[in-house]
Amino acid sequence: VREDQNNSTKMAKAKSKKPATFQAMMARKQKVVAAAAAKAPDPMRGILTTAAPFVAAAGAAAEIALPYASKAWDASLKFYEQLKPYHPEDLLCVLFGLFMAFFGGEFPAFITAVEAYRQMGFEPTRKALLVLWRDAQRVQAE
Repeated sequence: VREDQNNSTKMAKAKSKKPATFQAMMARKQKVVAAAAAKAPDPMRGILTTAAPFVAAAGAAAEIALPYASKAWDASLKFYEQLKPYHPEDLLCVLFGLFMAFFGGEFPAFITAVEAYRQMGFEPTRKALLVLWRDAQRVQAE
């Protein structure tokens, strides 16, 4: 019984915690980058120190955006499931063709680049992005 009370107290404290502000997140991430800069080789130390505010801002923005991106992804998957009877994979090709027709450009070079990426780089990129997505979900759950 005592353990249940301790767990419920911990959960209540965790729920009552205010979410960190952007500035607080950024300050925490700047400390991490500064610690990394201290351990970096001399030529990299200056670059990391200079880039720390930008890296921290990008990290804090990503941390804030992650729950919204996750919700948007879930909504897009539901929407895709609703479109499945209408073969949305074919619709994507149509939209891609319309984009190329109206926004012009070098069609042969663009099509060649897309096909080369699709054949050579798409699968490794997809696997890497799935690993990152699973890691982000695990971090979000903690």
